[in-house]
Amino acid sequence: MKRKVIVSLSWVMVAAVCATIFSFSSNAADDSAAQSGWLRALFEQLFGVGFTEFFVRKLAHISEFAALGFLSTFAFCYTLRNAKRFYLGIAFSLLYAVSDEIHQLYVPGRSGQVRDVFIDLGGILVGAALLGLFYLLYIKLSKRGEKNV
Repeated sequence: MKRKVIVSLSWVMVAAVCATIFSFSSNAADDSAAQSGWLRALFEQLFGVGFTEFFVRKLAHISEFAALGFLSTFAFCYTLRNAKRFYLGIAFSLLYAVSDEIHQLYVPGRSGQVRDVFIDLGGILVGAALLGLFYLLYIKLSKRGEKNV
């Protein structure tokens, strides 16, 4: 029963991140620029560096796709029992990144960029790598707990 709940929740979280990304990508260019403007201003105040909107937007790409990479890889790993399950999470996220850029072709003032797919892939790999590190830490701590029993 516990496994079914974890699998269900993990896929709900993947769907939520996908919906969030879709929602952000649905905003017209002016609305999107207004959303990231406050973050750019914050970085300029904190660091005194003229962060451009470009870097803030790309940071957003990396962050949201790192979350998708982490969650989708977790969902595939927990759902499937084959050796390629880790890579399926990465592949799913990459396909979603491609579909996101295609979606942006149809949003006023936005454009789909191959460069953004590569930036998204970087975020996906960061998220998947974090999951892998957490898993290795979990295994290490589990073995330590077994030794103390």
